[in-house]
Amino acid sequence: MSKSFLDVLLATALLTTAQVVPVFAESESSTQITSAAALEFLRNYEKQDKAGNVKLIDMYADDASIESDIERKDSPTFTQKYSKAAFANLINKSFANPLQAKLIAETKYSDAAYEDGHLKFQATSGDSAMRIDWLLQKDADGKLKIAREHSVTFRISLGHAKVSESSNDTHMLVGVDKKEKP
Repeated sequence: MSKSFLDVLLATALLTTAQVVPVFAESESSTQITSAAALEFLRNYEKQDKAGNVKLIDMYADDASIESDIERKDSPTFTQKYSKAAFANLINKSFANPLQAKLIAETKYSDAAYEDGHLKFQATSGDSAMRIDWLLQKDADGKLKIAREHSVTFRISLGHAKVSESSNDTHMLVGVDKKEKP
């Protein structure tokens, strides 16, 4: 009797495995993000941003983490962390301010590259620039969302931000080269 129980248990395990593998493979491929999809996502974000559409906050995951570093000449880097709700507030205020709205409308996006889930690009307006790194993920509905954003804002006259390639967080600021310009 124990042999037939073992046979049933083994057969059940084999059937379960046979059913799980295709489902896992399908869900894994549905989470893959292509470079073309990431760049299209950025183009859509840019359109929303330049139009002053506050709904661009919907492009962020509900639990998104947003970190913003601001470099200043002769002073330490200022870092601010935001929840999605706090960042939405900031976006609303920016779009409502005529001067900031004008700067946003004039912003140029460039140097976009997607690799290993990260979309990195630069946004430039006047004498200021921002290096941005988004970790993109798909939500339960398969829509692309920004899960994590890290930006470094700096004056172009200060040079460009260097990033550490050796740390787990490849967008950590490690210094500024004041001789080079982006």
